[in-house]
Amino acid sequence: MAIKKTGFNDVMDTIQKESSRGAASIIKKCKDSAKRSTGRPKVDRETKKPTNLTLFPSIVENIRRIAVTKDRSTSDLIGVILKEYIINNRDALDEYETQHPWGAAGAPEIDKLKNTLDKA
Repeated sequence: MAIKKTGFNDVMDTIQKESSRGAASIIKKCKDSAKRSTGRPKVDRETKKPTNLTLFPSIVENIRRIAVTKDRSTSDLIGVILKEYIINNRDALDEYETQHPWGAAGAPEIDKLKNTLDKA
């Protein structure tokens, strides 16, 4: 009856086979045999950035309750609220861009925000 090889058994077999060649050979062989996955492919979209906000506990609790009733995460709900605020205050962004022309290239486009708001 043959014993089914597992990852541990494979490593032990490699160690036994390579023990005559020295420790460096064993380590190299084990590292070579452990192939790493490539992970998720890159996407061409804006990714979320973790941010800390300082808010009153009552505000956080009320936003959390609203998020639960709307079947959304608190983060999603805050994101929607901020997108709407940005869209409604486009004139302030335009004023900022005229005062700080170097900031215009990094400012998010309002139309993109409207499109993501419609999808949410």
